[in-house]
Amino acid sequence: MFFLGKDHHFNYDAFREAMVEAAQVHGIRLEATRRLDRGVTTYRAEIDEIYKARDEGRPPVERQRTGADLAAALETVRRNALIYRGLAAEASRSNFDDVAEALERASTILASGGQIQSDGAIYMSQDEAAFDTLITEFSQNIRQIEAAIDRAPAAERPVIERKLTDVLASVAHLNPLGDRSAALIDAPSRDGIYARPNASEDHLARLDDGEVAPKLAEALQGTGIDAEAVAARLREGAGNAALERQWLAQDLQAIAKASDLDLEKSADREDALDRLEAVHVRLGDVLTDVRVLRAPTEVDELDDAEEVLGERLAAPGGDLEKDGPDIFAPSERQAFRALVAQFRRTDFDHPFSDDPSVRRAGAVEVEEARAAFDAYAQKSPQHAELASMAWEQMTDSRMPPQYAVSEQDRTLHAGDMDLALRDPSDHLGPITEELRTLARYRTKMPDDEFGQAVQDEINHLRSLGASRAYISERSLIIEDQARQDYAERRYLEETAPTVMAFVQNADAGDPISEAERHDIVRQVNERLSPDAIDALRAGNADVLDKFTEDPLRQLELAKTYLQSSEVTAHGPAMERVLDALAEEQIEAQRARHVAAHGEKGITHG
Repeated sequence: MFFLGKDHHFNYDAFREAMVEAAQVHGIRLEATRRLDRGVTTYRAEIDEIYKARDEGRPPVERQRTGADLAAALETVRRNALIYRGLAAEASRSNFDDVAEALERASTILASGGQIQSDGAIYMSQDEAAFDTLITEFSQNIRQIEAAIDRAPAAERPVIERKLTDVLASVAHLNPLGDRSAALIDAPSRDGIYARPNASEDHLARLDDGEVAPKLAEALQGTGIDAEAVAARLREGAGNAALERQWLAQDLQAIAKASDLDLEKSADREDALDRLEAVHVRLGDVLTDVRVLRAPTEVDELDDAEEVLGERLAAPGGDLEKDGPDIFAPSERQAFRALVAQFRRTDFDHPFSDDPSVRRAGAVEVEEARAAFDAYAQKSPQHAELASMAWEQMTDSRMPPQYAVSEQDRTLHAGDMDLALRDPSDHLGPITEELRTLARYRTKMPDDEFGQAVQDEINHLRSLGASRAYISERSLIIEDQARQDYAERRYLEETAPTVMAFVQNADAGDPISEAERHDIVRQVNERLSPDAIDALRAGNADVLDKFTEDPLRQLELAKTYLQSSEVTAHGPAMERVLDALAEEQIEAQRARHVAAHGEKGITHG
């Protein structure tokens, strides 16, 4: 008897894929997608509800997700939106405009909280092989670049390799390197000579002088490793583990070739690895002596510096309790990014698979993730909190690990996790309460507002003539800026409410009270540097750009600020502001006239 069952030869997933293949033969395109792939965060209605709704002539009521289940579903939808956007960028680069447009539209719909409707409409290319062709062309392009790297001189290869790795890292979610794709988002090693964070940017130019080059050549003599290639790699720096491992593998192959070693033989491979380690130790000593690389103590001092500069404030005027390594130091950010990357690779949903091998592999992955969680969490209470937040983002179906910290017991918030995930090469500076608050607001931006802000910027770029490929390449920058703008605007509304209310309601022309004027002066002074305040008092309204980017609003705010003092209310600074304000108002009026009537002049006759 035929039936569909879990772990049975005839299971639902296999049947669904067979339906897609069968329909394609008859010219019908079906999509083997799941509900979350389409942005649908509800569960399907129970069978009893379906029959009841049919009898009552109404649509069935689907089951709603709640709590952590809903949060996990929304996070999955958000990741799907990013995947669609990455696919759109690749489709655009390969001139599959219809595919790119459909994927971009799907990404925008999901990012704004909408759902992709299964209405049977044809929304992608008529060519059934379009996507397969896209993937094939992408692979061919990569192979062509790799061939160009092989043909390039040794000193020119690292810059091409670095650019190629950056491209692959931007689509790491598509697994361009297969099982090795995770290395594209993993940080490089802490002590490797090629790791970008270990280089001293101020001294890299010394690689070209007459003192360092001979020392480099001497350290590499007889190894088969090209000194110019090493210097070029140091200039570029490996920003992720994938590129660092690639360069190390090239060094290993060079050593094996020069020493007539066969890397397929275990003994020869161990010999080559020992020689590679010895060579890199010598290189590290040489490069540290000439300060091209930072000494290990300097790396530790850099980590400590970001801690000493006030990296953790839990509340205004108070420090977070610290016990263990600083979570915001570069080395700890690197470790946290690696932990999150491992969680992302873990198949937490393996119990729901119909494939026994997938369930077994998933169980192993989950246990490895638990072990990594515990090892990281034991560093300090703050490490345990970060790990707990990361675990909750990935799954709510697995029991929390041993050292997990519940939400109500945490002193950290989502903004701290955002900061802890920043690139280790980024200098965060002092982690002030303002920075933490801004980071928290970035994570709180409503989905509909985020989607609208991204779409507005895309429309603006299109109006300027930007290509789809350019917009796709800037998608992550656009999204990041949208969140940052929202965070800064919300923070200003909280810390400078009178100023922001004045800016937003300037069109109304309502008079302000003396108390409001003094509040505006105080709030502006709190947000500007002493030099900026001096410039404002001299009549330079541009320094008010952090409150508003509108030149007219800047001048109106500057006028109100200067009116608060008898010294500035009637001086040359006020005259300068009033002149600029008159010009800006005339220009604004002209722009409104053009928008309403076009560029036509006065008609006589």
